[in-house]
Amino acid sequence: MRAKLYTTGQAAEQAGISRQTLQAWIDAKKVEAPPLVGGVRQWTPADIAKLAKVERRKYPRKAKRGSK
Repeated sequence: MRAKLYTTGQAAEQAGISRQTLQAWIDAKKVEAPPLVGGVRQWTPADIAKLAKVERRKYPRKAKRGSK
C-alpha cells in the first residue's frame, strides 16, 4: 500500500502553516522540498513531520484597541 501524497498547499495545511509560508521556507532553504513530479511537488507524511519541527518566528501580539 502506498503512502498518501500531498500537494504543497495540503502539506502546509497539515503542518498548520500557510502555503505562502511554506514557499518562503523553501526559498530560504529552511526546508528541503521534494522534487517536482509532473509540475507538482508530492509531499509524504514524513516530509510533513519535518515541517512541524521548523522553528517558527514569534511575533508579539498587538494590544487590542480600547483595552488597558
